[in-house]
Amino acid sequence: MSSKNKGFTSLCIPLLTLLILFTGCEDPGSVGGEFIDKQELTFDTLSISGIQTQSFSGYTGRLNFVTMGKYSDPIFGDIDATAILKPDISASLPEGDQLHEDYSMKLELVIDSINTYGDTFSEANYTIYEVASQWNGATYRFDSELDYNNTTPVGTFNLNDEGVDTVVVDLSDEWKDVFAGFYHNEGSGADSSYRHDFHGLALVADDGTNKISFPNINSSRFLAINNVDPDTTNFSIRDWAYTLDRTGETTQEDVSVLHTTLEKMLLINLDEFLNQFVDENFIRAEILLQEATEELELLVHENRLGVNSLRIDIGYEEDPAYEFQLGGAETIGFKDSDNSFRINLTNYLNNSVYGSEDRTEFYIGVGSNTDELRSTGILRSTLIYNETASEALRPKIIITSLTGDEE
Repeated sequence: MSSKNKGFTSLCIPLLTLLILFTGCEDPGSVGGEFIDKQELTFDTLSISGIQTQSFSGYTGRLNFVTMGKYSDPIFGDIDATAILKPDISASLPEGDQLHEDYSMKLELVIDSINTYGDTFSEANYTIYEVASQWNGATYRFDSELDYNNTTPVGTFNLNDEGVDTVVVDLSDEWKDVFAGFYHNEGSGADSSYRHDFHGLALVADDGTNKISFPNINSSRFLAINNVDPDTTNFSIRDWAYTLDRTGETTQEDVSVLHTTLEKMLLINLDEFLNQFVDENFIRAEILLQEATEELELLVHENRLGVNSLRIDIGYEEDPAYEFQLGGAETIGFKDSDNSFRINLTNYLNNSVYGSEDRTEFYIGVGSNTDELRSTGILRSTLIYNETASEALRPKIIITSLTGDEE
């Protein structure tokens, strides 16, 4: 037998087997037969109106990264972010050592060199100052008040345009001595005094800085170095957060802004849509939001961090910012190749029409708790076309239903 005929015979055997199986299973009177013969899929597109902009004060403390720097974003305004850090005091120096004149202290920052927001060709200069006000990372929000002593620098450092990922900063002896006083305090209220009276350091971007960077808290640390008998003690970062000031945001009327800091979110109320689905035999429903990709373009050497998913929560109770950023998401809308975000509503509508679901308000934003951004603290923003955009770009609800005779 030739190789050609042999190959043909090999192909025919499985095809014949499949034909026998399908013939044996075919039943013109079965439910499947009726479904195929008498029902078909239909797709309805409904425009969404009454979209509102919501603003909350997002949490910026104790996330995986802190945000620091300055950048004049042509859309999202002039941004000024200051990181604040506080070293732990649980690390142990070699037995008998004190943080005296033989020791120096440094701050080692591990920077996310891939995610830089702003002018990647520029240098960024920072001055470190002692914080003068109480703060707590667990409750810190981007617009919390921050006071620091800007007359006595504790240290300075520079981030160049070469993608540096680690910088080690010399800290002043004066600050080291202040820290040593708390570190060596063995009184009964030592920890309480440290929490309330020692306020840590503020990393302030100097004027002229035009990019924003993100130190990784899990990798960054304070160092105590014995300069006489070479030895290094690592102090992890006990508390951290960042404050952010934004001015001069400019956008077109047909787009809505979303920020990870929750300064801007969307609220869509589906109450008026629910009555339309009472007798609807729908099998899938989703919200479609279109990102304004062209409007987000920057110069070649500038970078704005992209958003690949949106977080959706339905209704809120006591603290919307905490629920949205740190609670469990109701659902996630992921970006498609056409730069649209699709949010699956199927389970929600089933529970609303046939169950006990009575919430109708959908809060949509860029939360710090989405799959690829879980609790990161990295600053991201995007634009979504709203109901005033051209019809093809407006937010929509797409319903996939079954129509026809089910008997």
